[in-house]
Parts: sequence; C-alpha cells; structure tokens
Amino acid sequence: MGNRIDQLRLLEKESPNDDFIIYTIGLELVKDSHLEAELYFDKNHKINPNYLPNYYQHGKLKLELGKFSDAKSILEEGILLAQKVKNNHTLKELEFLLEDVEDNI
Repeated sequence: MGNRIDQLRLLEKESPNDDFIIYTIGLELVKDSHLEAELYFDKNHKINPNYLPNYYQHGKLKLELGKFSDAKSILEEGILLAQKVKNNHTLKELEFLLEDVEDNI
C-alpha cells in the first residue's frame, strides 16, 4: 500500500482541495489506519459537502469506530443530498447503513 499512498499524497500536495484525491486517500488508509482515514473523510466533508461518495464511507467508518452519533448525522446529511440529486442507488445504501447505526444507538 505504501507506494500507492505515497503517490496519492504527492497528488494531494499538488491539489490539496481535490475531493477525489482526498476521498481516495481515505479509502486506502481505511485498510490500515482507521483514525487517519477518518481525518481524510472529515477533511473531504469540509472541502466539499456535496461530494456524495464520501458519505457512505465516512458514515461506515464512524460506525466502525463506535461514533454512532457522528455516523447518524453524516448519513442523514448524505440521504438529504442523495434525495436532492436524485441518486436512488446511493440513497438506498445510505438508508440501509443508517438502519445499522440506529440499531447501535
């Protein structure tokens, strides 16, 4: 993984507010470092709250970290965005994950 992360971090230095690069780094980090991945998903959420793909992974990670309230807020926000942009596939995924979160609250 190191080489891929290193390449992505170089891209991040060139484009520090590129939501796709930030999201992709988070995806790579989630394999080995949940806390560092969380920082990247948090950062991506702040950079571009309209980046819909981030919501599922961000909410899922918060759930895995036991941060149920954070996960619920993120997923509810993502559901509203998915409804707004009429992305029914992502909407269903977020709703199912939200059910898992609510089972833990």
